[in-house]
Amino acid sequence: MSLCHLSGGPYQAFAGVKSQDVTFFDNQEKLRYEGLPRDTIGGIVFLRFSKVGERAFCSSCYTPLAMRYKHEAEIVALALGAIDEESLTAEVKDAFRLAAHIFAGQKAWWVDIEQDGLPKHDRFSGDFEANMDER
Repeated sequence: MSLCHLSGGPYQAFAGVKSQDVTFFDNQEKLRYEGLPRDTIGGIVFLRFSKVGERAFCSSCYTPLAMRYKHEAEIVALALGAIDEESLTAEVKDAFRLAAHIFAGQKAWWVDIEQDGLPKHDRFSGDFEANMDER
């Protein structure tokens, strides 16, 4: 079972962006972070499920916020379900549209992704996984 299955839903959608282009607002501590903080701070807590990366959660409700892989420290994958949609421009919304399904072979039996026309991968796409092992 993959970590996405542990989200409580059939999948999680993430959008990879440069960390420097993201601002997190911590309503608990009334702080603003340019980029994803490096460690647990204020209302953001990090969990490291493996040696290759970490996930960020809200410390109050444990909503998934983002994840980061060690081999791509400058990129943060935002949990799309946690983004304040009203804060996004039309251009950003268009850029965040789904582009592919990864771990498609592990999808829930009742989810049909065959008709959406997106590429489907049994694992990560491209050389992502090979790069992950190099670090």
